[in-house]
Parts: sequence; C-alpha cells; structure tokens
Amino acid sequence: MNSKITLIILSIFILSACQSKQPAPPVVTAPPTPVMKMPAPAQRLEKLVKLEGKTDLVCGMPVSAGISDTITYRKKLYGFCSAGCKEEFVKDPIAYINPKK
Repeated sequence: MNSKITLIILSIFILSACQSKQPAPPVVTAPPTPVMKMPAPAQRLEKLVKLEGKTDLVCGMPVSAGISDTITYRKKLYGFCSAGCKEEFVKDPIAYINPKK
C-alpha cells in the first residue's frame, strides 16, 4: 500500500511538472528611428533646379510659397502653384511671359 501511495504521489509530481508554464521570451524592441527635419517640397525643388522668375506668372503667387507643378517652355523652367495655373499658362504662354502693360 505504501508503494501505491508513493507511485501516485510520483505520478502527480511528474504530471504537474509537465504542465508547468515556461516564462515568456523577452520582447525585443528596435531603437527609435531618428526623425530628420526635411525642408518643404517647394524649398527642395528650388534647391535642385533653377526656376525662371520668383512668382507664378498666372496668379502672381510667390514661387517660394509652394510649387505643385512646373513646365519647360523655350528651355526655361516655370513653376506654378497649381495645375490650373499651369493649364492657363499653356493656353497662351507669350501673354504671361511678356504681359501687356
């Protein structure tokens, strides 16, 4: 009878050891990525290319305020604040390059 109790206790011990929970592996996180301050798109474009003039020829907006579209006309690059201003320029470029005073 003593051996039966020992066998039961040993069986319980083995079964409880098999069901024990293992600690979760540690979570590894990457270091934060440094944030680089980038200049505004218009400033980057101005540094890469030389635009003809400092203003949008159609609406008169300063080119440094923002360029969303450009066109090359007679080997010169013109910047525009919007696609609409570019479309107006394409209709009659000479009228905008040499405006009547």
